[in-house]
Amino acid sequence: MQKLYSSISEVCKLIDEEQHILRYWEKEFDKLRPKKNRSGNRIYSNRDIYIIKTIKSLLRSDKIPLKDAKKKIKEMSLKPGDEKINNEIAELESVSMMKSAAAAVPVMPKPAKSAVNNSESIDILRKVLDYLKK
Repeated sequence: MQKLYSSISEVCKLIDEEQHILRYWEKEFDKLRPKKNRSGNRIYSNRDIYIIKTIKSLLRSDKIPLKDAKKKIKEMSLKPGDEKINNEIAELESVSMMKSAAAAVPVMPKPAKSAVNNSESIDILRKVLDYLKK
């Protein structure tokens, strides 16, 4: 199930940027206007995340100057429910979940240089499987 809104910290993890960068982009790009909840915290919709991802791509990957990136974002057409946006967000979320899962898996110690017998290997694999079942 896809979330309707994400916090600024969730978005930062998702796109690998700092919070102050998102706040700066909010000031610079008119189309990036996340709502705020009752506590005054920013809540980002899928549309907002798509815009942020596009801004990051323009500035970081394509190395486009801020002025030109502003123009491109201003000219973007963002229709609610746009399939392209939903696909982009789903892809971002899956990458984020894979990163989280990879970070949660314990690092197994490397075996000694001598040959490890089969029973030790089986024990290590069982421990990994038990951990993954949790």
